[in-house]
Amino acid sequence: MAENLICQELKYLEKAVKTSNLNQTDLKTDQFNVIGINRYIIDPAFTGQTDIDTTTHTDAFDITLSDQNNKLKVIIDSSLNYLIQNHLLHVGSVVILNKCSLKYDEADLNSECVIIVQGIEIVDEVEVCEDQTQDLEWWPDTNLKQRENQPLASNRRYYVDVWTTGHVDKTTLLSRSVPDEEEDFQEISQNYNQFCGIKDVYKNWKSFQGTKPAIIVKVLKISRLYHYGRPIKSDKWPFQLHILIGDETGCCTAVFWNVLAVRYLNVLKEGTCLLLQNFKIKRSFHGGSRFNVGRDYGEIFEVDVNLNPQNPASVVKILQESSLDNIPPLQYNFITRSQLRSVCDGVMCDVIGYIKFVGRVEREKMKNRIEGDGGCYWIYRWLHIIDHSSNKPIIIQLYKPNQSDIFDAVKPGEIVICRHLRVMQYLHTLEDSRQARHLYLSSSSETQMDVYRREDLPKMDDRFRNVDVVREFNDWFYQIQDDIDGRYGGYFIYPPLPNTLRTFKQLHPDIEIINSGMWDKTICNMVYRHHRRIYIQALLAHIKFIRINESITPSPSKLGKNSNNKESMEKNVPEKEEQIVNGDWAKSRDTFKHVGVTDQHQIQQMFPLSYDPDNNSLSRINLPSNTYNHTDISCPEYCKANYFEITWLGLNSKVDLTSVKVCNSLNKDSCISDILTGCRTPVMNDEFCYEGVTSVLNSTATVKDIRYLVALDLYCHDFNNIEIILNGAFPV
Repeated sequence: MAENLICQELKYLEKAVKTSNLNQTDLKTDQFNVIGINRYIIDPAFTGQTDIDTTTHTDAFDITLSDQNNKLKVIIDSSLNYLIQNHLLHVGSVVILNKCSLKYDEADLNSECVIIVQGIEIVDEVEVCEDQTQDLEWWPDTNLKQRENQPLASNRRYYVDVWTTGHVDKTTLLSRSVPDEEEDFQEISQNYNQFCGIKDVYKNWKSFQGTKPAIIVKVLKISRLYHYGRPIKSDKWPFQLHILIGDETGCCTAVFWNVLAVRYLNVLKEGTCLLLQNFKIKRSFHGGSRFNVGRDYGEIFEVDVNLNPQNPASVVKILQESSLDNIPPLQYNFITRSQLRSVCDGVMCDVIGYIKFVGRVEREKMKNRIEGDGGCYWIYRWLHIIDHSSNKPIIIQLYKPNQSDIFDAVKPGEIVICRHLRVMQYLHTLEDSRQARHLYLSSSSETQMDVYRREDLPKMDDRFRNVDVVREFNDWFYQIQDDIDGRYGGYFIYPPLPNTLRTFKQLHPDIEIINSGMWDKTICNMVYRHHRRIYIQALLAHIKFIRINESITPSPSKLGKNSNNKESMEKNVPEKEEQIVNGDWAKSRDTFKHVGVTDQHQIQQMFPLSYDPDNNSLSRINLPSNTYNHTDISCPEYCKANYFEITWLGLNSKVDLTSVKVCNSLNKDSCISDILTGCRTPVMNDEFCYEGVTSVLNSTATVKDIRYLVALDLYCHDFNNIEIILNGAFPV
């Protein structure tokens, strides 16, 4: 049998693969570092060039490898996509290639071969710095697709975000963005023969002959970038960027098409003034504006101003606002926390506050997802911000906007201005005036963010500083202490489920209940940073109380400060307390298949952490970069939170599932139902009543044979750590 071929450098990899395939011998390489991962939606050209099976996957990955001297981009076979989707293969991985093939585009006379990796072994992990990898030479340097930021085997000219198809990869944005330099209108106006207003465009566009006139407008709102790429089409730049533009005559929608959408995505801001020419006018596809405008900006015209990169090539110039007259100012609807209770559902508003809590990044499946697209997820996180009107936080569910860098970098203690948020009160679910409201704000496709540090407040844009609510907040914020007790990460879900099954059915009439035979498969199908709520029907089998000092080791400084509290807890509460609810299960538990929480140390990440501005460790709760990585070796200090482990028993299968419930609102009269349907305390509460633990465990005798509809929140921290938290359980 022939010996394995050892390829020690990337510049010899192509030759080694050829020899291996020709002689039908095994391939083995030296260790290479993964320094980049890029994803794209496949197209017909990809299938023809690679022969990769795309029946179950509609996205593909190029990975960039490096040795000491060179870097090389290769394609990962679709059978290995799961390694990236589960964050097993990532930037910083050290790999050995053990199976590869070469493919040429036989329809292209100038094509060069691409290397397709079908077998890979992950052996280690290193830290990758972006500056170091940029200096490495590409191999071969003659291959344009290697050096340019575009897919190896596709007609596409862009990459999408590794974690969501809804966003363009940052490297694509950086390489395609136009300069954001502003021009003086007075200096360039002589180059244009005619100007007109939006109203004139709407009424007289067809009558204009020859060169169409230009319009001077202000950007009033910007929508989320729309990506319409599909596997069956070979569009190079399938993007649209919708913005609301206005002048003194009214407003309408402008649509930037294809590569123009990507070029101007990071350049256009609300308030940017533009000169537009060589555009096409079409009646609005939606029969009106897609934006929630009201009458703040005058008449709304049902036309779209379409701007294209060619046929004809549209003219887009950014102008200095100071050089223009009669441009409408931006309108705001700032609302304080104390005013929100009186605002109706669905109203769009703006808020300002300092950030008290930054939630972890979570991924949620898109409803109209493309089958096989591993990036069909929305990305969101929760924020708690405090303003000058109330001690209660403004709770915001923030979906990732176009401003990806701001979304990724928000920190506790910073001041944030969020615009175009939707009020969510669910007033139709209230049964009486005494029922608690669960008020929060949700971002929309138009949401925009501005973030300031305390020292940056004097530099805040005048368009904000002159608003009364903003001015009042700034005056108040200057007076509060510099040290803000912020937190980040951990489990947070809002709004809570209703307290009764009847109300729950009214709100969620079409839920899917997963049978016990599918519990394990459902949990195993979770991918990296995916959050999903599932419903099961089960019996309560076992409950155990876990103390904070048992599962989490605080820092020495924390132990010193709280040593008296620690001694008091040890005297009043046993190390462990548990109660078996189902005796039959207890007798034969060894014969059951166990699903769910098994290792207490895996549970730590469900707790929030105290934020230390001198130790920037928020990378723990963000999605990783596809161009660099940073290994955080600091020891985080988790916030205090006791919890219960609750085990559920399937009705048909011999399977049990262990979930976790954090409950900070017990009292000495608490019972098991308070754990199953209560515990609505927000994440910020540090208090815990230990006297109620025994009362809860003793009350389980009353629920021995009761079936429950159980709502579980699943979250995938990594491939071997799936968080299963009990949201609520309703007796059936």
